[in-house]
Amino acid sequence: MHDPYAAEQVRDAYAAGLGVSAYHFTKFTDHNSAVAEANYFADHADQLGLPASTLMFADVEDPLNEYSGVTNDLRAFFDQLSARGYWNHGVYTGLWFDSAYNVSSVVGRNRTWIARYPYDYQISPQSKQEMANMGYGAWQYCEFHVTHYKTMVNSMPTPI
Repeated sequence: MHDPYAAEQVRDAYAAGLGVSAYHFTKFTDHNSAVAEANYFADHADQLGLPASTLMFADVEDPLNEYSGVTNDLRAFFDQLSARGYWNHGVYTGLWFDSAYNVSSVVGRNRTWIARYPYDYQISPQSKQEMANMGYGAWQYCEFHVTHYKTMVNSMPTPI
């Protein structure tokens, strides 16, 4: 499923002088499905008129991705994106997932966005420093509690 507002959002972002990146939540389970998902992602990027230099993120953390060949299949995903002209890649994943499957090795830690806020008040100063020194390109805390409304707000990007 893709974001029905993406075309408008991309147009408005460019009009405001902002950069645009794209995000795809992966569910592939083998080489062929990884290639098919990359084609799906590239098809939508093409429809939006995104340039080849667009940073294309693969979110790799679904339970379907928990298998020993996921790193090789992620390479196949990005190889197919490159074949389609989209050569600028990044990985979004959880720290636990990267620790188990090393998916950051496909693009490098500096191009990996980790879904865990490193400055959480519940962790020790030593842990904060260790996380800061891990070399990941970005950390994200993706939900917050609004006290007066007693609701959770998900700030995850909408996949295209």
